[in-house]
Amino acid sequence: MIAQTDLNTVIAEEQQIMDLYAPHYRSSTLTNSYPYQLERRNFTDWLVMTLREAGAELADMSVLDVGCGTGEILEHLADRGCSRLTGLDVSSRMLQETTRNLPEADLVNRPVEEYGFGGEQFDLITAAFTVHHLYNPAAFLDLVDRILLPGGWFFLLEYNAASWSRRKLVRNALLKPLVPLRIALKYKNKAALAALDDVPPLFNSAHQQLSYAQLVNAIRTPEHYSLDCITHGLWLPTLKHSLVGTSATDRAITRILETLEGWILPAQAGHFQWVAGRRRLR
Repeated sequence: MIAQTDLNTVIAEEQQIMDLYAPHYRSSTLTNSYPYQLERRNFTDWLVMTLREAGAELADMSVLDVGCGTGEILEHLADRGCSRLTGLDVSSRMLQETTRNLPEADLVNRPVEEYGFGGEQFDLITAAFTVHHLYNPAAFLDLVDRILLPGGWFFLLEYNAASWSRRKLVRNALLKPLVPLRIALKYKNKAALAALDDVPPLFNSAHQQLSYAQLVNAIRTPEHYSLDCITHGLWLPTLKHSLVGTSATDRAITRILETLEGWILPAQAGHFQWVAGRRRLR
């Protein structure tokens, strides 16, 4: 049983942090550096490809983005044909930014743990960099259990606690060689990086990163879902505070590293994990 006082403390901490970040969320290397922008875009491309391969019509799908922040995932989905968009976030200031970026979306200012939707259900539920902020990661998956339609999909973009980047020997062998490149890029991009907003790294007291196994274990009825997971990103996250998207050189470096990562990333290697779940019809 989760102590309600502890849950309320974490919700209040997260709300305060996200209210602080909201005006700077898209203009800070901490919250939205170029590799993170690419990660959200690539995740959305994979999500859309998965749905289309399954025969889904994006325009017909009702979409909920949990922890929508300033609405970047919703914008990517709108660009790819989704029109019935809802965003949920604990921060009212984040939702003010979402309204400016995506005025046609329905927005709800509530914590994940307190949202029942009054019986409304959705065809597609997404959460990008959200679950690791929750006091209990099962809260998102419990929400999915309540409001995802039979045959519907959920997609998660999360950090991967089982990543090779967390293993000392592998980290030294694969990531340390990038240190000179990171230093050179920071020097080259010094002016562009200095022009970005500076926000402190703040985390609520429940902040945790999870493995795929932990996420699956948090599903109360895993037998109700077909599940898949791939991992993504090994070198690029190392350069997250040094690359800028306005530089042709940086974009070329990014393409090279993405190609190399595509060649070597087996299961569980990547810094990020992309999880897809489809609710069984029966």
